Amino acid sequence: FRANITRYPEEHTTFVLLCNRFDGTQKLHITDIADLVLSEQFTEMSTTDMNLRSDGAPVNQPERRLIPESSSDPAPHLSSPEKYIGDYWSSELEVSFQIDLEADQLKLSRPGNITTYLTYNGGKKYSGGGLVVHFEIPDLMKIDTGRVMGIIFSKSDP
Repeated sequence: FRANITRYPEEHTTFVLLCNRFDGTQKLHITDIADLVLSEQFTEMSTTDMNLRSDGAPVNQPERRLIPESSSDPAPHLSSPEKYIGDYWSSELEVSFQIDLEADQLKLSRPGNITTYLTYNGGKKYSGGGLVVHFEIPDLMKIDTGRVMGIIFSKSDP
């Protein structure tokens, strides 16, 4: 559940955003709505010669990256995905998932004969079938399902 209340007292306006999903507010921001509804009230010109939103953020400006892009990603996990092969147990869900390697692609098998082929997404992240799998360390994976984040699985001893 997420809730957001944003007040603009001088405009006598309050926006309330309620969502029953944790990620529901990621793509819709209260300031987007405020910019539309209160556009006539936000007429102040910027001193920096750029358009600003009601929250002070620049409009139509290129996104600035805080982390510099690197052309060299060591990616040891990509060059040796076999180190992730094994059985992983979630004490929270009391279920075991298996990771195998098939044709140089990681394959996740779940109860009920559900097989998901994982695509490498950079860093230590793979995805497939609505799942995002993070290999924090070779013996630990976290799975995000869209609605549930950070389900922890520990690799069983061989």
